[in-house]
Amino acid sequence: MFRTSVITASLILSATWAQAATPSCNDFVKSYNEYTQKVEGVLVKKHSIFEMTDWSRNSRFQGFVLTEKAPKDAEVVLEIKASSKAKMISTKTKKTSPFVQDEKYRVVGIDVQKQLGSAPQHSGSYTLKVLNSGKEICSEKKLIFDDGD
Repeated sequence: MFRTSVITASLILSATWAQAATPSCNDFVKSYNEYTQKVEGVLVKKHSIFEMTDWSRNSRFQGFVLTEKAPKDAEVVLEIKASSKAKMISTKTKKTSPFVQDEKYRVVGIDVQKQLGSAPQHSGSYTLKVLNSGKEICSEKKLIFDDGD
């Protein structure tokens, strides 16, 4: 009985430590949004770069960018569990392109609207992971939810 309790506690602590060992992706990945704004009567292209957020039909981010701290050959994995009954869907890419408006960033080649859905109908979650030579360097989990119209 005691031995079983010790083994169970050890497994729980190991799992907790393994989750804590993978840092968040805030240093490596950001969300972005591009928009136009009228400045002195002229439409000007602008952008915002910010920490990853939850996803809903009212989400304002268009995709993900890698920061300068991300490895040059980083692989990005997007795992989606759109509802508690849905199967996990995983998308991987090494494809990036320069972020035209700010050369410090590289746009990740994943179509967020297509992968996460433009109007979620269920609650779920997505996890974004960054890998370097097959090794996970960070993982970030966010919610997907239906916030109505």
